[in-house]
Amino acid sequence: MKISRFSVFSAAVPLLALAFMLIFASSGSVRAETPKSYQVRWVAAHNPTNQPILKLTQEAADNMARRSGGRLKVSIVAHDNNTKNRHGSAIYDVFSGEAEVAQVEAGALRRFSQKMDVLNMPFLLKTHDRVRHVISGSIADKLKLAVEEGSGNKLKILAFTYSGGFRVMYGKKAISSIKDLEGAKTTISGPKPIVDFYNSFGAKFISKDSFTRAQSIDLHREGKIDFEDSELNRLFVLVHDYPEHLKSIKYVSETNHMFYLTTILANKAFSESLPKDLREIFESEVAKLAEAERAFSIKQAKESQDYLIKNGVKWVKMNPADAALFEKRGREFWKQYEGTLGSLIKEIEALPGGPVLPKQKASGEKPRKLVKGE
Repeated sequence: MKISRFSVFSAAVPLLALAFMLIFASSGSVRAETPKSYQVRWVAAHNPTNQPILKLTQEAADNMARRSGGRLKVSIVAHDNNTKNRHGSAIYDVFSGEAEVAQVEAGALRRFSQKMDVLNMPFLLKTHDRVRHVISGSIADKLKLAVEEGSGNKLKILAFTYSGGFRVMYGKKAISSIKDLEGAKTTISGPKPIVDFYNSFGAKFISKDSFTRAQSIDLHREGKIDFEDSELNRLFVLVHDYPEHLKSIKYVSETNHMFYLTTILANKAFSESLPKDLREIFESEVAKLAEAERAFSIKQAKESQDYLIKNGVKWVKMNPADAALFEKRGREFWKQYEGTLGSLIKEIEALPGGPVLPKQKASGEKPRKLVKGE
């Protein structure tokens, strides 16, 4: 039987079509299985010009990229010294999804839960060991949950860390007694409990608003404030950013009254959108970063002290009687926060090495809503 070329072609068409279908199907399958990558915008709001800390953050970002095969792509955005309300802006960016991660002052999250105020109770977090218990145990879990719920599940605290540890008072005036605080001009450098604590000693805040880091340099230089309360490493970084600042800082008063704690904060929806393997990489690198920052910041605090003393800054401590009274007044200050913090304070006080909790009264303060640029 003679087979025409047309017949052969007709018979081959279905086979060719099937082959093409298989090729395209296979191609589509490959495209569908291509791993998705995730962009991570990381806002460094806390001490944004502290280069060693930024280096540690970049190393964490590089580790995420390496371990994820490039699927986690992290870009770090550091605020400069002229950024207004950098912590509030960074929190809003993460809350709104404009950023995925930020490092911010822990106390700034009190707008979502007043339980965060427990981290700024004077003389409650007395040692590095106590802080470690608080920020890595059941109390930390309660604070994380409170912020998540208070933010409508928009935010997730991934880790707590801190900048050198204790806050100090620095400026042209030595704070060597409680009387030195009365009438001393200062500026807001922290959340409401810190402001209230200094108000209780008669310190005078020159404004109801905080200032940028650059503006604080001018306040000291122009003699508009006598002292400022902040972490030691902030001062260390600022005198490197602005060498002339050393001329304005004559004293550092060390009272060990509060720790300066920060959080690494994530957009919860983003965090939970990550596949299981990427989430493990992401969260484990954040945990390692927080640990590395804590260790480094303690080391940097010693370097800060040595550098400042070498450059003529005098270190001041209260005399024993005033120091004891200062701490006593600090513990009495807790009374104002019974309504929101009573059980947490007792839980922290149950950790080794703390004073007896005084009787407390209720507080009627309510949390505020988040506003862009607040």
